[in-house]
Amino acid sequence: MRGFRIVVLALCLASLVACGDDNTGPNPVINNSNNVNNVNNSNNVNNSNNVNNSNNVNNVNNSNNVNNTNNMDMDMGSDMEDMGMDMDQMCPDTPCEANQICVDGACLAADSCQSAFDFGTLASGSTVMRSGSFVTEGTDTIETTCSGASASRERVFRFELTEQSRIDYQADWTGQFDGALEFRTDCMNAVGIERCTDNEIGQITLDPGVYYLIAEVRFGNPGAFDVQLTATATSCQVGTRTCQGDSVAECINGTMTNVYDCPAGCTNGVCDGDSCAAPVTVSGGGMTYMGSGFAPFNQLNYQANAACGSVSTPGYDLVFYLPNLTTGQVITVDALTGDTNSNAIFVQSACGDAEACLASFDSTEDVDYVVTADGSYYVIIDKILQSTADFNYSVTVQ
Repeated sequence: MRGFRIVVLALCLASLVACGDDNTGPNPVINNSNNVNNVNNSNNVNNSNNVNNSNNVNNVNNSNNVNNTNNMDMDMGSDMEDMGMDMDQMCPDTPCEANQICVDGACLAADSCQSAFDFGTLASGSTVMRSGSFVTEGTDTIETTCSGASASRERVFRFELTEQSRIDYQADWTGQFDGALEFRTDCMNAVGIERCTDNEIGQITLDPGVYYLIAEVRFGNPGAFDVQLTATATSCQVGTRTCQGDSVAECINGTMTNVYDCPAGCTNGVCDGDSCAAPVTVSGGGMTYMGSGFAPFNQLNYQANAACGSVSTPGYDLVFYLPNLTTGQVITVDALTGDTNSNAIFVQSACGDAEACLASFDSTEDVDYVVTADGSYYVIIDKILQSTADFNYSVTVQ
């Protein structure tokens, strides 16, 4: 019984030392379960040195406080993970150095090209996507060619193609800002520009090689972004044309062709009438020629030809060849009836916008020309305005 009283007295003295008014020493965390367990630990209680020596008591409390700090760090990390915060996303050196930015848990050089996100090689049928923020990972070290002087931060994405591919691209901006997208082959220098646009959705056909996509804030407050690329191998060379009967088929995006009606026929991927070298030959009494405004190209412009009235003709043109005419025959051209284009009409004995004209008309589109000498003639119907409207022309000889 006496021994029990001594133990109780020792515990009371220890409590007075721990709970006294002296605040110079470390404060024990009374409510922490670790501290309570340590006080109740029979080894600490039975050891008279630990109980009677206030320094030892404080040391016990200090060690508990250190352990409590470790426990708090572990609990905080667990809580952050519970809140959806990935500890791996925190940079190992926080904050990063002045010339660095933190991206995906790593301190990278604050240089748009050096810290470019690498999509790797895009195979046909693959889609890649990247979400991020111009605030946390954007830098301002380069500038797109269509962003303007007010442009600020940008993010660069690198990718590689092993075959000609159509790239479907899409970017979404979150926040009060507008962005620009630029595809280029040289990241640091504004050379090898394939396209620069402020349209967030589009398509571009690229040859095999390494490319950089620069997403840049044009103006406004930078915010979050999503960038997505989808690659599709091309089945035809963009811009190439092939004949399909009397029509011409053009590859427009590497995977799709458009078919356009020619005025008469098609030879080696070129509509008859598209140039002086491949005119529409008018036989018999002539006829009406109809077709797509996308079929012929703009090959001729008579603006610099004073002998033809210096008429500016920037639109597409059609060339008609009338062989072996005789004096007194009448060439009738009707580019008005059933046609919505603004046309100029030229009559020549030698074809070309640098050749002399026998007659030229730019204010009327329904004309007659009387042949003054035996020979072959050319009639050129050319657009005064750029247009892709369908054409409907009548060229006859009597």
